[in-house]
Amino acid sequence: MGNPTTSGVPRARVTFTEFGSPDDPMLQAWARFRSGFAGESGGMHFTVRVPTAKRESGLWRLIATNNRELGRSFLLYSRFDMARSHVEELQLDAVGLSIEHVMGRRRGSHGWVVVSRGAIVMTCSRWYSSPSTSMASARGALQAFRTAALAAPERNDSSGRRRRTGVSAGADVL
Repeated sequence: MGNPTTSGVPRARVTFTEFGSPDDPMLQAWARFRSGFAGESGGMHFTVRVPTAKRESGLWRLIATNNRELGRSFLLYSRFDMARSHVEELQLDAVGLSIEHVMGRRRGSHGWVVVSRGAIVMTCSRWYSSPSTSMASARGALQAFRTAALAAPERNDSSGRRRRTGVSAGADVL
């Protein structure tokens, strides 16, 4: 898939990944990374909720024009269309999005989250060694997110490989 463009200018994209099982390796990696934001971090209090039922779920990721992951959804969605409509809603309310600095569990690790109306909606995709690098990443990710194109959903199969999938109806956030 080529890079989405607006007026011939390449732009970031939001990809959607669906998982057929809570045991999916990519979903488990997302949950482990997300658990680093659990508890008290930078004055914010929240808990991590991961799926326990054997049902499909999904998340979204913000991908730069060079295919590097800039950020990822904090929420896990039970349906593709819910994830997509939430991203569209967030993009329409871009002025309502703010960046919060967070400290990682490891000494000297810094990260960020994007907050909308008091709720965390996006996290950094990795930990940084300095607050300035973390915040520069956050500003770039938020700027890219505001104009990112929305991609078709992909589903991870049992091998961890991704494949395109059809869109399912209905919507819930896990």
